[in-house]
Formats: sequence, structure tokens, C-alpha cells
Amino acid sequence: MGFRDGKAGKDKKMEYFEKSASKKIDFDVINSAALNGFEGLLHQWLPDGKQAGAEYKARNPTRHDDHPGSFLINTQTGLWSDFATGDGGKDPISLYAYLFWRDNQGAAAKALGDLLGLDKNLTKPDKPQKTKTEWTPIVPPPDATEPPKAHPYRGLPEASWCYRDIDGQPIGYVYRFEKSDGSKEVLPLSWCRNSQTGQQEWRWMAFFEPRSLYGLEKLKSRPEATVLIVEGEKCADAAAKQLPDLLCLTWPGGCKAVAKTDWMPLAGRKIIIWPDCDAQQDKTGLLLPEDQQPGAMAANQIAAILQALGCRVWMITLPLPGEKKHGWDVADAIDEGLTGASLRDHVRAHSRI
Repeated sequence: MGFRDGKAGKDKKMEYFEKSASKKIDFDVINSAALNGFEGLLHQWLPDGKQAGAEYKARNPTRHDDHPGSFLINTQTGLWSDFATGDGGKDPISLYAYLFWRDNQGAAAKALGDLLGLDKNLTKPDKPQKTKTEWTPIVPPPDATEPPKAHPYRGLPEASWCYRDIDGQPIGYVYRFEKSDGSKEVLPLSWCRNSQTGQQEWRWMAFFEPRSLYGLEKLKSRPEATVLIVEGEKCADAAAKQLPDLLCLTWPGGCKAVAKTDWMPLAGRKIIIWPDCDAQQDKTGLLLPEDQQPGAMAANQIAAILQALGCRVWMITLPLPGEKKHGWDVADAIDEGLTGASLRDHVRAHSRI
């Protein structure tokens, strides 16, 4: 590629492309063109990688990475992620910027467009900029401030859970509502400050990042206990009742929020992960492979993060996609009669490193 030369040479290239990328570049067109030959580009950028289904697995050259497996790129969609660091993006330009242009996506887009032989004058009109919210989550909320009992549009929640810090002080809440079509909606509630007025109040906003684990306060009194990580607060509570020897925790925000979570308090622990058994299908109606199901992908991402923190990690072996209802989890297993000693035996028998 010729971009990994000395710092001075790289800075000159960066300066040139920053100047030539001063106009608004049509990122969508460049990404679309790159996706048409993405696998070939990846063989140039990451020559030690291998294609496995829709994923390209390689070592991450931006860090010390001895074994491929945590750095994955989807050659069909452009999504990429390093599960060991939490770095990731959604398209070829962001990956190109990450690998070669110190995350400068404007310069990377211009260079990639030139590499693909696209029109050098390819620009698009400016998009209106989104206005950032004036509200920022802060902790802890005042002691005397009770959270709202209902949402102004969703009404009373079906359930709610309090997130606490390591000392047991409240951080925020998560509410689950049932919508008119029978589906569920989960909304976080944070104590926030308005940067313009200084006003403070409860707002339906995500927690500050990195976000705390649900059940974090349990860790302090049991420093040697094994931790069971499940997906969702309902599952964490259900598992805790049946498995008192384990500390049952979860993270807020679901599968797409793993990298936004503070996993550091689990450093050095023994960890068991019970993923949701998902059964998502592709556009043709075929079940996605097990390792491409959302629950499994999130669990693998968590495992990589925790292993980097010195944890010993076991994964619960799940039924194959489609053998159980979509989203089958530990709470469903308990409802089916797997309780107490039977559930404990199931965890032992189906845990793999």
C-alpha cells in the first residue's frame, strides 16, 4: 500500500489528503464502491487474514495481536470490530482510516476514492448538523429524589431495575414497557444536568459511559465468587434466585452496547457467560450461523474483553439456532423447570472454555 512509511512521510501524505478532502466527500458512494471489491481490499490491507463465511478474520496491526480471532470484518456489510479493544466501525472508510490514517476519515475517504479510481470531484451537499443534547447524565442522583413511576407516553412499566455503583449507591434505572403491539421496549433513566441552565432532573437517557454493570454492588463483599453474566436484568434476577453460589450480573443496552460497558471491576475473576439463544434469519429466510447470532456475538465480544483483563472465562453451550424460540435464555430455562440443583448441574455440564 505504501502508507506505512516513516512519520514525516506519513504526515506529508496526511496533510495533502486533508487539504484535498476539504470539500464534502460522498462517503456513501466510496463505501459502496469499496464493498464491491472489499475482500480483495482486505487481502491488501490485512494480508495474513482469512475469509470465514461472511467474515474476514485477521490480526490487528495497530496493536500487539498474536492470534487472529478478535479482529473481525464483515465483507458483506463493512461492519468491523476488535472485540479485544472495543474499537469498531460500520464501513470500509472507517476501517481504512483506523488502519492507515490515524482515524482521519476525511483523508482516508479521499485516498480510498483515489485508490478505487473514483471521480476526484465526487462531492455531496452539506448535511444539516445534529444538535447535541444539552442534558448530561451525572451521578449520584440526590438521595431524596424519587424516580418517576411512569413514562409520559408508555405509562406504567412492566418491570424496573435499579443500577448501583460498587458501594450500593443508585446510578440510574432501567424500565421495561409493553407496547400496544405486544412487543417490549426497554428505556434507561438517568439523573441529568442541563449544561445551559444548570437544572437537574430525571431524563429518559442512557447512563454515562462507560456504563456500570447491573449487580455491580455484589462484587465488593464476595471478591472470590464466580460471576455468571447473562443478557438482561430479568435473567440476572432469575438466575440469582436459583444459583446463590454465583454472582449473577448483566450489562445495560443489550448486544450492541458491550463496548460501552465498564468491565474493569471483573478483572481477574472466574466468569461464566450464558448468551441468549437467538434464531435470527438472513434476508432469504435462512437461519444465521450460530457465531453470527447477536447473543453469541455479544458473548464472544465480552469473553475477549474479560480475557484481556486476566479473567478465566467459560461459555455455556447453547442449543443450535432454531431449536429453541428466538431469544431463549436462562429465565426461559428456569420457567421450563431447570431450577436449583438441576440448573447448577446444567451450568457445570454445559460450560466450555
